[in-house]
Amino acid sequence: MFSNLFDDCPVSVIRDISLFHGTSRENVDKIVSEGFKPSISEDNYLGAGVYFYDSEFFAIWWKFNGDPCLKIPVQKMSSGIDLTDGELNELISRFQSQHGVIVAKMTDINYLDMDNFKIKEMFNEIYENLYKICNADTIFYTTVYDYLFEKMNLQDKYDMVVLTSNLYKLTNKPNFRNKAPQALIPYRIYCVKNFKKIGIVSEYTINEKHIDTFIRFLTLRGTPSW
Repeated sequence: MFSNLFDDCPVSVIRDISLFHGTSRENVDKIVSEGFKPSISEDNYLGAGVYFYDSEFFAIWWKFNGDPCLKIPVQKMSSGIDLTDGELNELISRFQSQHGVIVAKMTDINYLDMDNFKIKEMFNEIYENLYKICNADTIFYTTVYDYLFEKMNLQDKYDMVVLTSNLYKLTNKPNFRNKAPQALIPYRIYCVKNFKKIGIVSEYTINEKHIDTFIRFLTLRGTPSW
């Protein structure tokens, strides 16, 4: 019923990119040696696949956000006091004992650009029709993406889905005004469907700068509820 909707859709191409994936410590060596396995869950915003970010920072955020050990550092930063090198190193050790960040090199990736207005319109049309067909109170976005790639064979045209989401406004705190010049922090999600396009995979080394940026981001967003 929707077979022709995406026939004329543009195919965006990324020629060369490094993408980052946060994972648990026990999965790091397994992924490096054996490769990725698809994540399949109703909570997957872009459907089944492997999820990445174009910054190691968001891969850290994905796994580390909400850890109780961050409460005191965030409160300290909120009062305008920077963390010492020792405190940053302690947080790095905490992260590395539980989590890791994988970096994957990819080339010549065809992607479905969900920031494209025309594509969003067609996605919404499919969503509304599936909503009626399912006769349910709600359907997850992942249901639509899986339908696109499993029933409409978009896997023959696109290697992954890309979406910019969750733009966080920075709070107006004078202590950080000069340290965060950007007005918005974009949150771009990459869901790889074609695993053959995932190239060289290795663990990414996290340092003080990454953790410092991460803590500042949490501080600017407001203290999470632990």
